[in-house]
Amino acid sequence: MTIEERLKDLKKDELVTLARELNATGYSGLDKESLIDHIIENIIEQQIIAALNRDSQNTVEKIPWWKRHKIASLLAIIGLIGSIASIIGFFKTAYPKIDPEQWVIRYSKKHPVKSQEELTRLKEKVTELQTALKDEKSGKTQERKEALEALKKGNAEKAQELFKKAIERDKSRIAKDKENLEENYFNLGNAYYLDLKFEEALGAYNKAVEIGHDDHKAWSNKGVALAALGRHEEAIETFNKAIEIKPDSLEAWINKGSALTALGRHEDALEAFNRVIDIKPDYHEVWYNKGNDLYDLGRPDEALEAYNKAIEIKPDYHEALYNLACLYSLKKEKVKALEYFRKAIENGFNDISHIKKDNDLDFIRNEKEFQEIIRKLTSQ
Repeated sequence: MTIEERLKDLKKDELVTLARELNATGYSGLDKESLIDHIIENIIEQQIIAALNRDSQNTVEKIPWWKRHKIASLLAIIGLIGSIASIIGFFKTAYPKIDPEQWVIRYSKKHPVKSQEELTRLKEKVTELQTALKDEKSGKTQERKEALEALKKGNAEKAQELFKKAIERDKSRIAKDKENLEENYFNLGNAYYLDLKFEEALGAYNKAVEIGHDDHKAWSNKGVALAALGRHEEAIETFNKAIEIKPDSLEAWINKGSALTALGRHEDALEAFNRVIDIKPDYHEVWYNKGNDLYDLGRPDEALEAYNKAIEIKPDYHEALYNLACLYSLKKEKVKALEYFRKAIENGFNDISHIKKDNDLDFIRNEKEFQEIIRKLTSQ
């Protein structure tokens, strides 16, 4: 059981007694959670005093003997043994956000330093704490780096394992680092999504938004997981939450547009995609998505403009090239239809089964050039 958990088991009047016995001040009127934080701070201060006292019998202001045995007993009750090693461990595992340098300032104000020798010893103790914290931070950084590298490389299982470990580590801390915990849940969701485990991804993103209520990326990715599960209405609500937090979130607007398209709400989808274009006019994928919705609305000329804009930005965008071939085929413009069909294949469009059943290409299907392109594609 952690120190904070032990303190939480105590009743408030017991916590007040403990604060009083620790010679703490300023605890009157505090709620239980604040009182626990206050006690932890005073425990650390008393521990530093005790450690310095053991180094020298006459350099630091002593804790009065009639209080010393009470403090020792109370610290024993909550499981904290007075040693510099325990202070270092306490900083590492229980109160990671404390800056040890601040304790030099606080200690010096309450306990005036009487000599340069005493100040040197105090600084040495604080340096030990700083080194311990630095070592732990370095370990965490390396662990996170490995997890993100696994995710980047597409190793979903390894990434899931590493992020789960990081989450358990963060959950076990007394002063929980909510930012790290939220980020680890977010990345665990990404690892699950990469592995096509959409329910698990949704669960991880739910945890992330529960901790980081104002993280627009977590809300947006939660929406993506909902959409992958076919829950498009819920996804749209979630994207709206992300947009509420960050009105210019490209990811949220794009994904909202895609969810609206999936529901057949093409006019609403166009509004979302136009919002993205207002923010980032050279977003080729959004021009492509806009072209699709315009096509579905029976506005082929506007769709042509959108697809042409997409390939103007990204000339090798084979999906847009293919759709241009289809539209020109429907318009019975054989030369342009064959030109864009060839470019689509040359730039990577290779879904032969889709090509064979796509009625939009019927106008050019029997053309010699079309047949030759298909023959080469099937022989690869």
